[in-house]
Amino acid sequence: MFGNFGISGKLPNRRSSASTALGFSLIACRPVLRHDIRPMQTLNVGAGRSDQEYKAAEEQRLAELRGDVQTYAMYFFVAAGLAGLGTGLLPIRLFGFVNIGFIDLLRFYGGELVRANPLLLRAAAAAWVLALVGLGFAGRKGQRWAFWAGVILYAADMLPLIVMFSLWSFGIHGFFLFQWFKGQRALGELKASAVSREDLSHSAVSSS
Repeated sequence: MFGNFGISGKLPNRRSSASTALGFSLIACRPVLRHDIRPMQTLNVGAGRSDQEYKAAEEQRLAELRGDVQTYAMYFFVAAGLAGLGTGLLPIRLFGFVNIGFIDLLRFYGGELVRANPLLLRAAAAAWVLALVGLGFAGRKGQRWAFWAGVILYAADMLPLIVMFSLWSFGIHGFFLFQWFKGQRALGELKASAVSREDLSHSAVSSS
């Protein structure tokens, strides 16, 4: 190409050079990495749906959240039954599977106190079960603090289970802890939805 340019003395075609420059500019503007691509921002997420359809979908979501709260609160009663089996409060006992860490520490390290008061362990187990049952009723009524109390109670009880090497009970505690954490999160979403609906109603009244 340089030879032809030198012999003929003609300038290169302007149209081809312009198309080449345009091609290079397109290549330069094209993103190389995936995270370089800017996400398309959508301004109306609920576009294409009427107000009635949007309200119906929102009501369905809230109903599902209420049902989830009832399900998560039911785990308090399941935990209470398993605690009764693990502590010997019930006639059948499942030792090593659903133990309560604080009661196991009292049983093994209570010493003379436990021997002098044989009903002490049963009283402690009964108090634990009754506390779980009370938290279950509070959770079913939509009390968010009940789920947080269950999370804190079983998270604290996991420490004695580690000391007592009760791995199965540790796993069961973790399962209940996770369910109750989801319960308080569902109640938080319900509360946030209620607040947003109140704000929308106030704004609608003020605009009218």
